[in-house]
Amino acid sequence: AVSVSMGLVRGTKFVDDHPELKDIPGALGVLADLTTADEIAEMVAFVASDRARHLTGEIINVSGGAYMRT
Repeated sequence: AVSVSMGLVRGTKFVDDHPELKDIPGALGVLADLTTADEIAEMVAFVASDRARHLTGEIINVSGGAYMRT
């Protein structure tokens, strides 16, 4: 199984209701930009495709670096 995890997503109600998030250090990730729904959808489409058939047991984080595992 593979899962796609996301950080803050531009245009969502949560982000729109909390404009102060942009002032929190690290909230936007190292790319200093919010992820878009299209970027999440592209990753989900890839994971669901035959091209990702050898991915197993992974959590793919699409957050612009707001969350990084070490």
